[in-house]
Amino acid sequence: MPEPLIEVDRAVGAIRELHGWLLEHGFLHLERYPWPGQASSLYHDPAVWYRFVTGQSNCWQPSAFTRIYHTWLWRTQPALWLLCRAFLLCRPVMVEALEQQFGPAQCRSWLEAGLLTLREGAYASRVRATPWRGRILWHDAPPNFRAGFAFLGADSVMFAHHLLRWRAAHATRRIDRALDLCTGTGIHALWLSEVADEVVGTDINPRALAYARLNAALQGAGHITFAEADLFTGAPRGPYDLVICNGPLLFLPDELRERCVDGNGGAFGIELMLRLVDGLTVHLASGGTALLHANSPFIDGHDMLEERLRERLAGGRWRVTFTPTHEFHDATFYDFYRAHRIQRFVTYCMTLEAGPSFQWRREHLVPWRKAACGLRIAGVRSFGEIRRHLRPDHTRTVTRAV
Repeated sequence: MPEPLIEVDRAVGAIRELHGWLLEHGFLHLERYPWPGQASSLYHDPAVWYRFVTGQSNCWQPSAFTRIYHTWLWRTQPALWLLCRAFLLCRPVMVEALEQQFGPAQCRSWLEAGLLTLREGAYASRVRATPWRGRILWHDAPPNFRAGFAFLGADSVMFAHHLLRWRAAHATRRIDRALDLCTGTGIHALWLSEVADEVVGTDINPRALAYARLNAALQGAGHITFAEADLFTGAPRGPYDLVICNGPLLFLPDELRERCVDGNGGAFGIELMLRLVDGLTVHLASGGTALLHANSPFIDGHDMLEERLRERLAGGRWRVTFTPTHEFHDATFYDFYRAHRIQRFVTYCMTLEAGPSFQWRREHLVPWRKAACGLRIAGVRSFGEIRRHLRPDHTRTVTRAV
């Protein structure tokens, strides 16, 4: 049985204190180190190694050789390895080891504040610290799929890289007012605070907003306003020069939807994104831009998100660019997706701008990445079929969620 989620507002003082300790002890250095991956992560590794050697960010980048990187860290900087294990990987650390690092009284104070839990002679963190662009961002430690769970992960970082590239291409553009829908724990609102005079971040999850406010305060970003809202409903009125959203992307079975509000994208994982696009005509300023992150299922060769958006936007004055960044099939929900005839998902970064006429541009994955994604998808499908036929209950009905 996992520990209950922390009460963020009550733990603010303790997190601030731990935040200072981690900064002082070099925690930001851990951004160079990749995330634990699998054999299928091999195609990431050349770029991961290059970034590691040159001191660049490998935040949430998986590697098949993470054990080698962590062994290097353990041998060269054992104190930093301990912090990595405790607060980045969120794995148990022996009581004696953590108390030697911080002192018994300090560890006990974090235990009483709820940041740590004690079990079988080891401390485990109930919060996770992610180093990103010279910052430490706070969110919940695993396990995921719990009601109210507030997360920052690979999708958030992938979208953040896209936002950085977009800004580099539009460096001279002035942004007075910006809106970050589904802000989560605030990584993208913090980016907006660097480029916009006024920033609003909204989310349906009050715990996520508590983390977002804490992260903004820790970074000194005082011109971000956070509000609880369901997309545009409840958000401060527009118009906005820039609207961004890394919304819930997942298509989930019914039994997981209530426990994973921050991940549930509705029917086929695209329902929420379609609602968002419907609201842009009211909330986006003339000449404004929307940058959106979404998954689209392919069913019988049809890109469901592209087809539905074309139906909604055709005849209007929108310039739309679809930029694919990833293709995948999730082994966790293989039977569920098979029941809905989903062949694969494609992750897009979409740009919508008001224009003189309707224009639609679809970019393509670079060939090597598309080939690598295809191999991974083929592996998931093959193993899924083998497991399905070997499992005694493979003929059971899979919950339908549309």
